[in-house]
Amino acid sequence: MKIVFRTDSSLKMGAGHLMRCLTLADELSSQNHQITFICRNLMGNLITLIKQKNYKVITIPIVQKFTTNNVYLDWLGATQEYDSEQTISVLPKNIDLLIVDSYALDEVWHLRLRKFTKIIMVIDDLADRSFDCDILLNQNLGAQIKDYKGKVPNDCELVLGCNYALLRPEFSKLRLKAIEKRESSKSIKRILVSMGSMDPNNLTSQVLAGLAKVEWEEQPVVDVVLGSRAPKFKTIVDQSKNYIFDLNVLQDIENMSELMLEADLAIGAGGTTSWERCCLGLPTLVVQLADNQKQVIVELVGAGAARSISYKDIESDIIQECNSLQKNNIAMSEISKNAFKVVNGQGAQLLAIKMKPDLAQDGSYVTIRNANTNDADIIYKWQLDATTRKYFHDTYVPEYDKHIKWFEKKLAEPKSFFYIIEHNNQAAGVLRLDYQDNIKKNTYIVSIYISPDKCQQGLGSIALGYMDRLFDSSELHAEILEDNIASKKLFMKSGYIRSNKQDLYIKHPEQKRSIS
Repeated sequence: MKIVFRTDSSLKMGAGHLMRCLTLADELSSQNHQITFICRNLMGNLITLIKQKNYKVITIPIVQKFTTNNVYLDWLGATQEYDSEQTISVLPKNIDLLIVDSYALDEVWHLRLRKFTKIIMVIDDLADRSFDCDILLNQNLGAQIKDYKGKVPNDCELVLGCNYALLRPEFSKLRLKAIEKRESSKSIKRILVSMGSMDPNNLTSQVLAGLAKVEWEEQPVVDVVLGSRAPKFKTIVDQSKNYIFDLNVLQDIENMSELMLEADLAIGAGGTTSWERCCLGLPTLVVQLADNQKQVIVELVGAGAARSISYKDIESDIIQECNSLQKNNIAMSEISKNAFKVVNGQGAQLLAIKMKPDLAQDGSYVTIRNANTNDADIIYKWQLDATTRKYFHDTYVPEYDKHIKWFEKKLAEPKSFFYIIEHNNQAAGVLRLDYQDNIKKNTYIVSIYISPDKCQQGLGSIALGYMDRLFDSSELHAEILEDNIASKKLFMKSGYIRSNKQDLYIKHPEQKRSIS
């Protein structure tokens, strides 16, 4: 597909919109789609970063003397009507997909662009306006269909929730290490401070002032992350020598995932970085820096995945929370466990599959998604089917209450993965990858079964193919009973090789890479 992103970055809005678009662009590019960005040349933009990643960038000029009382139009730097005219004037011909990530643009803009693209996709967080789009992504915890009732066309596909959080692949790759680290972490030795790449109000200084007054049992190392264009960067550097703890002021870093892995506590804004911290189970004190972060923080705190600190009382709240947390290992551990449940880091890959799915034999789309609590009953129904259960290692049908306990336990396992296979957007099967602690690192046992009424459609083969993309560096095992001829054929067709152990079939990482 020829795909165009319309998004911006600037001193006022920060880098969050652009960074998540770049993450999605990287995933789509890996599937051989052609990517172009259209960005306004705003003050403090990161257009150079897009070019460094070898994407084509078309810039549109700033509008001189543009003023507005609308904060999001102020970020955009133009009216919707004028922005649409500028975009149309530079838009490549024959594009398949236009992806729009801007709080200022709504159906007025979308309708003007409609005839220039086959599909319009919107990335949104607010649900505060009407859209004319074919796909809408809201990656935030707690996003619901009812939020968009009457705001999108009836045939718009809503892709909602943290399962689709757009995280760079390095976060999911470090997740296993993070789980092991959090399990053994007993104290706060390293703190990561990230108050936005620009931090125009210099909240970082307030954070550091608070940390300096905490009654530390052992002085931590503090890493501060800022963008090179942050107006107060030099001020923070100059102040760094005034603190008793070791302070590293880091500029335009490219190893945020490693910094989060090393940290025991984060203090940061409630923007898109929240999902990165959750993926790595990093306990966080989160502060609302903009209106669009309010609901994110409410949901994170409600899920027990973070604690909030007040914008007005940053210094005093940090003193109180840090004094409390360093004396309460159990609280730190619980925050970490809850954070791991929020997001597993595969959002960009799952979204890419949803945007360009393979087809079943009847021509219907086949996709996968993470299982959730609403899937318990349909899975139990499938397990009651004698044909399905015949080839389970445990053929005993559990009581419903025991099934629910098993199901909730499986959903909560941070190292394993539980998917629902969908046929034409309807649940049609189960796919699980259970991490094997007793085998070599990065190995999963694959379990799959299809709804009895959806067999013979090729769903199993397609779903296993998706696993090659999602777990390209993992070794996948399948334990298949001797008389389960259909499963043997399925896995062997998918490239699994029978091992010396009679019932075990294995797919090595190098096999997946050579196939892709």
